[in-house]
Amino acid sequence: MRQSGILGARFLSVASLPSQTDASGSVWQTAEVEAVFLFHGALVRSRWSCSAAQGRGRYSALVWAYQAPEQTWARDAGWLFHLVQRIVIVNPHQAARQDQGLQPRSTVPEEVYTGSPQ
Repeated sequence: MRQSGILGARFLSVASLPSQTDASGSVWQTAEVEAVFLFHGALVRSRWSCSAAQGRGRYSALVWAYQAPEQTWARDAGWLFHLVQRIVIVNPHQAARQDQGLQPRSTVPEEVYTGSPQ
């Protein structure tokens, strides 16, 4: 994490949230993390949430995060949380190229030459 400018990360809490099922039947698993760290010399506090689901031979993930200087966290965390919750993807089927077809599996070189898998 040194290349990102983050130093001395300390996790304050890690929690697994109850799974949720979406309209398509995919089950989402979610974890939330709160951490403090030095970012280019400033003490910062952050909260992260990561949700992942598997379906149709693919994985989908959603990550949101917000941060503020440690000295203003108590004041800023509430409105930052509500701001993050208002972000809307207007066409979720196109997010992360989910509207694209599955890529064909790669052909093993032996199949190209012999016409049959090993």
